[in-house]
Amino acid sequence: MNLRCQLGYTLYDGGAGKVLKEGRDLSYVLLGLALFLVFVVMAIQYESIRNPFVILICVPFATIGVAIGIHIVDLSLSMPVGYDYVGRYSG
Repeated sequence: MNLRCQLGYTLYDGGAGKVLKEGRDLSYVLLGLALFLVFVVMAIQYESIRNPFVILICVPFATIGVAIGIHIVDLSLSMPVGYDYVGRYSG
């Protein structure tokens, strides 16, 4: 971002970039923890390690399918599309 300021003025982001980076890092940790907890609950429920593993392996393939479908139909990635994805694949 190249904005010119008058002499004596300074432009800074006020720490917004740092806050966004910390939030993104925290969301990665929370996503990993959520996947682990879902795996543990399913492993206890199914009394097997294989079934939850197969189910969780299918999630990236579903995401790839959604991305391909969005590209084919030429939709923009918007909130309704995100809600639909979560609604269809969350169970």
